[in-house]
Amino acid sequence: MRYTTLEATQKVNRILALPASGSEQDWAIELANGERLEEFIAAIENDDWSDDEKFAICSLVVSSFEDFVLLRRDSSGVDDLYDKVMKYEKRSDLNIIYSDAEIAVWKRIHSAINQDKDLYSAIIEYWKIEEESSQIFSLTPLFRSFF
Repeated sequence: MRYTTLEATQKVNRILALPASGSEQDWAIELANGERLEEFIAAIENDDWSDDEKFAICSLVVSSFEDFVLLRRDSSGVDDLYDKVMKYEKRSDLNIIYSDAEIAVWKRIHSAINQDKDLYSAIIEYWKIEEESSQIFSLTPLFRSFF
């Protein structure tokens, strides 16, 4: 299982000007920012990173996409989203769950992840979650459908 490294997160913090304190327990989730998602995706599409740095940025991108999806809904919309996510069964259901804009963003993220699935396998498995689990993320149907 791969994890983000301190050295990689420190470099990403510096380059992306992230408001890290250095005491984050779950770095990518704590620093996720749906409003900066486009900037983070552009960073992962850049090839000037080490594998550890790519892994850290990918973790940040996916966590920020989760934030982006949730930010686009009010509190009742979040409940509706999770209701749809829990009922998800097949790929054709994705257009019921996500907006066209969210699907378009996902396609860019998927493309970046798909270029090096072995490097990102821990991220893929984390967000896919085993089928039997009652725990689920808003992005789980996307990960299950595409990986």
